Amino acid sequence: MLLVAEPLTVKHGGHSDQLSERTPALDRYRIRALEKLLRSGAVEGEDRRAALGTLAARIGIYAAGARKRGRAEEADAYLMRRRAWLTGAHGEAIG
Repeated sequence: MLLVAEPLTVKHGGHSDQLSERTPALDRYRIRALEKLLRSGAVEGEDRRAALGTLAARIGIYAAGARKRGRAEEADAYLMRRRAWLTGAHGEAIG
């Protein structure tokens, strides 16, 4: 197999028709969906660990964005939520 040294595609991002451009804070919905999935008991074992890892990462991303935009209280609430999931002390969903 030969490698072509120069890129042959042009990648563009941030188009106005992307869902993330029309709906702010999409991670909030991803977080809710992951929480719902985990609460349902539909995932176990390695799949549950993977879902928890994804939930923790998404909460971290969302909290960092909230803090960057001056919403420290909201960021702290999400980080407390992450801590609760990771320690097994979870309850109702945020927001």
